[in-house]
Amino acid sequence: MKAPPAHPLHSPQTRDLSQGLAIVCLTPSLGGLELNLVKLGGWLQSQGVRVHFFAHPNSPSAAKAQQFGLTIQTLPKNRKYMDLKAARQLKARCAELDLHNLLCSDNQDLDLIIWCKILSGGQMKTFYLQQMQLGVSKRDLVHSLKFRWLDHWLAPLEWLKQQALQRTRLAPEKIVPCPLGVNTEKFESLTLSQAQAREDFALPENLFLFGFLGRTDPGKGLHTLIEAFNQVAENDPDVGLLVVSAFPKEGGEHWEYCQKIHRQKETSPYRERIFFRPFTDQVEKVFKCMDVFVMASVAETVGMVTIEAMLSRVPVLGANQAGTPELLDFGRVGRLFEVENPQDLALKMRSLKEGREESLRQADQAFTRAKSLYSSDQMCHTIQRRLL
Repeated sequence: MKAPPAHPLHSPQTRDLSQGLAIVCLTPSLGGLELNLVKLGGWLQSQGVRVHFFAHPNSPSAAKAQQFGLTIQTLPKNRKYMDLKAARQLKARCAELDLHNLLCSDNQDLDLIIWCKILSGGQMKTFYLQQMQLGVSKRDLVHSLKFRWLDHWLAPLEWLKQQALQRTRLAPEKIVPCPLGVNTEKFESLTLSQAQAREDFALPENLFLFGFLGRTDPGKGLHTLIEAFNQVAENDPDVGLLVVSAFPKEGGEHWEYCQKIHRQKETSPYRERIFFRPFTDQVEKVFKCMDVFVMASVAETVGMVTIEAMLSRVPVLGANQAGTPELLDFGRVGRLFEVENPQDLALKMRSLKEGREESLRQADQAFTRAKSLYSSDQMCHTIQRRLL
């Protein structure tokens, strides 16, 4: 076995090999980042790519990948960085399975696949799918040396591409625009009416419903949305608020914030028009219930639910920060409000209800944009062109 060089200064050219792909996802949780990797694996596999999903033993991401029909390879990882033992195990497993492409989204997994490539003498190809924004500069010597071994940095938005250019020393040609894809077909094929969808979720048919879909944590801005809704509902008896979330169990992550949100609802003078529903995988039916979807997150990198709302032809009102403005074409296919400003949010909520015809026109434009730019087919095509 070839030992890694002391300083990975030059990444050798990768030889032409098969399209086998190892998706490395060793995080212990199952959030949007992990779920996007699972879906990507399923889409690529359906298009003929031989995919193996490397996950932590007994992790929820491994279970979800199995549900998607992916071949699971379990791999324990004990250290955040420079886990050479895990890198050797990954290299050996990839050699056995004839896999020569490594893809990940987590920073810790990025360190692992880079060391795996170093240990292989450069005979592998590495992909990093960026799903989080770069908070700090990574132009230092250590990161620069590591990133020389990275073949492709997949940036879902132009905003993220510019971040990578400014905050790393990656060669510009390695930074590849690549959307985070959505299966557009399940939204286009839905024939359910709004009345039927609301009946399924036990929601009143006669209210104009603003909607929220996402985790219950402070960064999602649900507290700002409820505060803004109270201001709108004060002078409009025809509005309601639908909140669909996987509310944490007692003692779980963000439990205190969840309690705060429930207190907000219970103390609202308009609590009978605020509807909390548990999360469901049938998100297309959830969007069918809404008249407006609100993306209230403080700093959403790439809001998949925003794209799904666009594909559902639901008008979108999003916080003017992070990746949301780009998704909404900077206000051309959706409305933007000042982040964490309930007064501005309430003002925009009222205007969307009053200007219903204009908001529906924007929603049609948003549908066209999402279908052309953020489809799963587009994502798979971008990645497959760069597989060996």
